[in-house]
Amino acid sequence: MSMNNFLFMIFGGYVLYGLSGNLLNSVWPEVANDISAEVALLGIVATFCNLASGITSALVHRIRRHLGTNRTISIGLLCMTICLIMFCFSTNIITIGIAFVILGIGNAIVDIASNSYIVKAYDAKVGSMLHACWGIGSAVGPIIMVFAMTFLNSYRLGFAIGAGFNILVILILRFMKRNWEAHKGELSEELVKLHSVSETEKASLIKFSDVIKIKLVPVVMICFFFANGFNGLINTWIATIFVTQRNISVVEGANTATVFFATLTITRIILGFIAGNSKTKTVIIRGIIISLLGVAMMFVQEKNIMFIYANAMLLGIGIAPLIPFLIHYLKELFGSDIIGAIISYCAVFSMTGVAVTSLVATFIVRTFGVGVIQWFIILIVIVLLVLYLYIVGKVENKRSEG
Repeated sequence: MSMNNFLFMIFGGYVLYGLSGNLLNSVWPEVANDISAEVALLGIVATFCNLASGITSALVHRIRRHLGTNRTISIGLLCMTICLIMFCFSTNIITIGIAFVILGIGNAIVDIASNSYIVKAYDAKVGSMLHACWGIGSAVGPIIMVFAMTFLNSYRLGFAIGAGFNILVILILRFMKRNWEAHKGELSEELVKLHSVSETEKASLIKFSDVIKIKLVPVVMICFFFANGFNGLINTWIATIFVTQRNISVVEGANTATVFFATLTITRIILGFIAGNSKTKTVIIRGIIISLLGVAMMFVQEKNIMFIYANAMLLGIGIAPLIPFLIHYLKELFGSDIIGAIISYCAVFSMTGVAVTSLVATFIVRTFGVGVIQWFIILIVIVLLVLYLYIVGKVENKRSEG
């Protein structure tokens, strides 16, 4: 079995990672109505998912070391499958919440196991394509839901279709196990010759108390907190905001989510090819400004569906470069020797940002209604812009003094 076969299967698993996580978000207003739950509760169950992912993240490396990449990814996909099956039969918010915890565990397992393998075996371009696969899955999820609701008259069958895709990939991974393990052994031997000490091993030797003392690191971590918090809010709430505020149908809301994720994915693929022609800091600033315009556009009470799709596209274009290019910018700021440790701790702040902003968004929606959440989102983007400009300003001052 060639490396391309294994790469294809990892990409397939990452597509399902994006698909499983966004099936529910795209039709949440319909699900909430069906189970007699408040729309605002989406933020709470999303927080459960993020907290479960954060806790599981600390254990994935040990699981992968004992079971191998193949089995580890299979376990993650199995968790996602269980979650989707639970969505199919859920009749109350408690079951949905438990399913989201299981989904969070599966998300973390597939995400970290896949990235660990790709980082060791391939270059940065393949890593960028891996993250584009998440966007593909996120875009396909709402399409499946639109198909299920339009032609099968049931969103529950949409979850069943997603579970079926997961089961198919699990079976293929299990079938490929022997070749996978043989390939992994050859790859590990090759890597030992190339790198005497891996980046992961370096990261494990550096404590958080040491990293936090490095100049600008605290500000950068807060920047990741708001960047991923903003990303998570749009991922979770975009369909619900347009359905409730523009009075469009649930199907049109799901289509809007598809447009957003498709635009985000295409933009990331394009940026992957042209990134070398633009400065990282310029791409990030442009992304934040476009995001700001996209959020401001959400205040316009225009019900024309093409206008709403254009709004979703603008948000997708703006959000696309934020996290990937922020990670790349870390190398420019701090060099490559300790980049592994800094990325690891920034990831913790990113996950915390999603969890905290989800809770705040839930409080806002329950207290003031969905219409107020745009003010919270635009405040986050403004804070993100100020923080990033502060970082750029400090770097430029240091270079001019040098």
